[in-house]
Amino acid sequence: MTKEKQLIMVEEKTAEHTVLYPPYMKPRQAAEYIGLSYDWLLTLTRKGEIPAKKINSIYRYRKVDLDEYMTPKGINDDNNKRTADKS
Repeated sequence: MTKEKQLIMVEEKTAEHTVLYPPYMKPRQAAEYIGLSYDWLLTLTRKGEIPAKKINSIYRYRKVDLDEYMTPKGINDDNNKRTADKS
């Protein structure tokens, strides 16, 4: 692994150990990262709910896309509405 790749690895800490997730992941690694089964990740990918690129017949997932998928939808919109309503 090149030094550049090592620098862009993202460190995720858990109670038991530290896990490094790269910016691009294969399906099994992506499933572990977001806490889904491998089969369910592929199902959601095929439905278009989780973005991925197919490279040499293997899906690749961007970490930023997985982070966005895990972010609750509409949180910012709800907070902005409440702030606007109070004015």
